[in-house]
Amino acid sequence: MTSTEGTFCYIDPEYQQTGMLGIKSDVYSLGIIFLRLLTGKPSMGLTHHVGRAIEKGTFAQMLDPAVPDWPVEEALSFAKLSLSCIELRRKDRPDLGKVVLPELNILRTLAED
Repeated sequence: MTSTEGTFCYIDPEYQQTGMLGIKSDVYSLGIIFLRLLTGKPSMGLTHHVGRAIEKGTFAQMLDPAVPDWPVEEALSFAKLSLSCIELRRKDRPDLGKVVLPELNILRTLAED
């Protein structure tokens, strides 16, 4: 890779500090994308707002109103996975192949039922 591109809110904070990319840099960006899919909201400050909503028990109010029948428990599980993907330190983020993809497969199976 010769250069990187990206929108500020999607860029791994450790990459911003060190200039070093890794798979977990992509996991960070994926977590932001997941939260945007769930909420339909802009990425700026989204992590904070979703985290607070989970803490306060108001997460269902964060879900994108354009989707009429969110399965709230599954969406909450997905939001927690998303938040783990956007931990500030790479070492605290889940492994893409061992954690993220299996969780996505579980959610896909639930959606197909």
